[in-house]
Amino acid sequence: MTEVVPQAGSRSPDGSPTGRTTESARLREEADLARAGRGRLVIVRGPSGIGKSALLDGVPGDGFTVLRVTCRETDSATAYAAASELLRTPADLQPRAREQLAAALSAATPLTGAYPTLRRLERCVALLAAHRPLALVVDDAHWCDASSLRWLRFLLTRSRHRPLLVLAASRDRATPPDGDELEQLTAWHASAVLGLGPLDPATVADVVGQRLGTPEPQFAQECARLSGGNPRLLHQLLDALSNAGVQPRAGEAERVVERGRATVRASLRTRLAMLPQPVRNVLAALAVAGDIGPALVGAMARVSAGRARTALAVLREEGIVTPDGSGFVHETIRQAVIDTLPPREQTQLCERAVALLNDTAQPVRQVAEQLLRLPRLECAWMADALHTAADEAMHQGEPMESVRYLRRLLADQCDPAERERTRIRLAETLMRLDPAAALPDLLAAVRRAATPVEQARLAIRYGDAAIATQRVLTAEPVLAAALEALRTATGGRPSPEEAELECRLRSTLVVIGISRAPDSRSGRARVQESATALRTTRQPAGDTLEERRILAAQALLTAVESRSAPAAVTLAQRALTSAVWDDWISHQSSWVLALADEVELSSQVFEQALDVSRDQGNDWVHHQHLALRGLTLYLRGAIHEGLAEARRALELDERASWRRSSTLPPSVMAVLLTAAGRPEAADKLLARRGIIEGADTPDGELGWARCLLSMYWGWSRWRRGDRAGALRTFLRTGDELRASGVVNPVISPWWMYAVKLLVKDGRAPEARELIEQVATPAANWGTPRALGQVLLARAAAADQRKSIGLYLEAADVLAGAPDLASRIQVDYQLGRALLQAGDPAAARKHLRQAVDLATRTGAHGSAGAAAELLVMAGGRLRKATDGPASLLLTRSELQIAELAMRGVSNQRIADELFITLRTVETHLTATYRKLGVSNRRELSQILPRWRHGQDAPRAEGGAGGPAVRVARGSAGSR
Repeated sequence: MTEVVPQAGSRSPDGSPTGRTTESARLREEADLARAGRGRLVIVRGPSGIGKSALLDGVPGDGFTVLRVTCRETDSATAYAAASELLRTPADLQPRAREQLAAALSAATPLTGAYPTLRRLERCVALLAAHRPLALVVDDAHWCDASSLRWLRFLLTRSRHRPLLVLAASRDRATPPDGDELEQLTAWHASAVLGLGPLDPATVADVVGQRLGTPEPQFAQECARLSGGNPRLLHQLLDALSNAGVQPRAGEAERVVERGRATVRASLRTRLAMLPQPVRNVLAALAVAGDIGPALVGAMARVSAGRARTALAVLREEGIVTPDGSGFVHETIRQAVIDTLPPREQTQLCERAVALLNDTAQPVRQVAEQLLRLPRLECAWMADALHTAADEAMHQGEPMESVRYLRRLLADQCDPAERERTRIRLAETLMRLDPAAALPDLLAAVRRAATPVEQARLAIRYGDAAIATQRVLTAEPVLAAALEALRTATGGRPSPEEAELECRLRSTLVVIGISRAPDSRSGRARVQESATALRTTRQPAGDTLEERRILAAQALLTAVESRSAPAAVTLAQRALTSAVWDDWISHQSSWVLALADEVELSSQVFEQALDVSRDQGNDWVHHQHLALRGLTLYLRGAIHEGLAEARRALELDERASWRRSSTLPPSVMAVLLTAAGRPEAADKLLARRGIIEGADTPDGELGWARCLLSMYWGWSRWRRGDRAGALRTFLRTGDELRASGVVNPVISPWWMYAVKLLVKDGRAPEARELIEQVATPAANWGTPRALGQVLLARAAAADQRKSIGLYLEAADVLAGAPDLASRIQVDYQLGRALLQAGDPAAARKHLRQAVDLATRTGAHGSAGAAAELLVMAGGRLRKATDGPASLLLTRSELQIAELAMRGVSNQRIADELFITLRTVETHLTATYRKLGVSNRRELSQILPRWRHGQDAPRAEGGAGGPAVRVARGSAGSR
């Protein structure tokens, strides 16, 4: 045996290895106790190369006689091999003590397992410890022989008051020859067991800085990734980089990867060269096949299952595979193992793995993973396996995995018909991940269609993807061409299947027209013709999926044309009467139900749509349904809940593969933030997403969604005092909707804001003319919300004498509507009108109702405006000095919020107020919800304005819209 010379590595200012400050401090504490006459044992555990020897190198420090030994596997069966090597005569002993020690270890008195031997060796330690404190360092203790381990137990039992420190380093979860002895030593005598893990990225960056100079973040990240935080691999990598003159810049990241892989390969070759061939074979099989179990790995390596388990145990001890033997400790090592294999051997192992997995009926996706590695699919069953694996991946909600299998299948197919079917299937799968990425393939498939029927089916799929990705203008001519080809082929006498396809093409064209009217006159004519045909087509029975899609399209057309809410609801319900789920049907039907104020039904559809899309892993559909449900909640006035849904949609949009290409989530979020009294936050969000006023509005979302940004720009202009610009924006929104055939007034309240602006500008006749334009569609639709909103607008355009009666009538009608925003607005406007008419007592009743309802729903801007009018009407807030915040928050919530705003921790708040920490957390959560903030920084910005009523953000009585004030001290008209 030879003494280990620890690898020179980077150290912290206190002398400890970098990243091991805590462990080094604990070792120094144990050394101090040993120096004071208390025997101590410290076990250091960790995988190979993690820095155990480097940690022990600097400990215990001055004042100790340090004896070291590195145990080896070849000596693990030799009795007292470690003990005799450890106690070789140190050079700094007094001559007499050296003679006594030499005599005790003399070959003339061999070491046996008897008690006298234990006593002889203990006397050797006593001699050494009498000279000065003694430290025994046992490296690679997992290879220590059993006799030496028993002697250490014997020694520590008799050294409780002896200046002795025993330090032992062992591999984590190794399987030593005498594991019981080492475990007993640890269990009975260890004063500390220190487990060493990988270095964290920050520590890796420190080491890189010490070796190469201050690194740029990307450079340090690559070093951390390639080394896995293993100090040995890290220093080998840095040696290679230093020798190659690599500078620690981000631009050198590729060279880091290249050198890193070469370093790992070189290190691995050295370690593998010392392993038996069967172990190397098992390692190669595991690298190629992954975790398929010891029996199958053994079969691949041509060894028995028992020998495979033994080989995996050896690899665990070498720190190459994980403790459970299921994989490699780091992907870099697995790749390095594969790189050491000749290509032909890799292919042979893959073929062997595929055959074994298939013959033993392993899961089809496990078989497919091996098929992906083969250069060719030799057998027909292999293609079938990839087809089946793709289906299974889709059912398990992993569409990306399905894409991998289909792309591999496509690369190996020769038959044109099979390739075409796989292309189409691949494009349909991509629609769940990134519909925009599927459009080119679908369009190419439409153009390659062999028959008009096939062209029609593919065109419908293309149209669906175009609607989802906001690219409807490119889809209209494709659908129109498919419709014309189908009509020409049938000669006016289509079969039932062809007639159904024709109707579906028309339905998709109608939805596209609702999204945005085509630019060309011929395109608009085709959409109008399709709408007329869909409107007059006999309603199908709904027995097939295609028939239910037609019913959903008819329901949507009925809704946007504002013909009859009950009729639209009936059509939507019929479209939904099937156990087979369809995203297209749910998308159209849920919004028809929401527009018809069927709150429970639409909520059920949204819940099911979210569950299905989550289970399928369809992030695109999931984020759209979240945003649309947030918009539904906004239209109902449920601002708190709407913000939560919109925030979830936005988070999903910002981390998905199509990242930030959808404008629906930020548009919904901006509208909701404005309604919550936080227009500045909405401005920042849209600016961050690059959505600026004056740019073209999105062209692919339905009319009510497309106009969201236009509505927001109108509010923004009004808020800034540009009433003329705001009016132009609102009127242009109405023109765009009418051009798309959207006349239902509940889809967008643009006309209500236009009426208010016209009245303010002294153009009441024009306002009344606008009201009459929407009155008939509202009456046809017939919901309380539609009728109540018209009454609200009539009241706004009427003189003071008539307005109060119209507001009262609107309040009665809206009492039966789920539209909380309109109910807030009618109470606010009625209170304001009564205050102007000189009836403050009656005004206070309605203003209190507006404040209460706005507070509960999260419409904080409306709450602030109503609270100010309530004070002007002689109403009392909770405290005379309080502003609107006291109407939103309880006394306890306000007290806790103010402390939190000043930076006081939750625990300090609990201590100061003599309440529990849980109570503080509960009140803060409620405060965040009520004020529409998500952290303390936002709280510190919003609370002061709510705390002082005059600066609180306001909106005019409804969910959204600009601030409109009543002059203090007068009841003048606004």
